[in-house]
Amino acid sequence: MICQLLLVECLCWLCQVMGKIFSGLCQCGAWGCFDEFNRIDISVLSVVSTQLTTIKNALTMNAAVFNFENTEIPLDPRVGIFITMNPGYAGQSSVATPSRCVLCRQ
Repeated sequence: MICQLLLVECLCWLCQVMGKIFSGLCQCGAWGCFDEFNRIDISVLSVVSTQLTTIKNALTMNAAVFNFENTEIPLDPRVGIFITMNPGYAGQSSVATPSRCVLCRQ
C-alpha cells in the first residue's frame, strides 16, 4: 500500500465495514458467507482474522455479551460465519498460516 511506503497512517475502510457486518451477525445470530476471502488484501486479512478470533473466543467462553471493536455487544450463539477461499486465481493473497488457523473450523 502507498501509505506504508510513505509511512503515513491509513484507515482501513474495508476492515471497518467487515467489523460492522460481523457485529450485526453476532447480535442477531445470523449466518454470513464470505466468498473468495483470499482476494482481500493481506493487511485487511490480518485485521479480519483478529476480529474473527475475538468472536471465536467469546463463543468458546459462552459469553452473553462481549467487547467487539471497543463496544459491548450481545452475542447470539447461533451466529455462523463461513468463508470460502479459492486458491490459484490471479490476484489472490496467500493466506498466512496463523490466519488460516483462525479462518478454518477447529
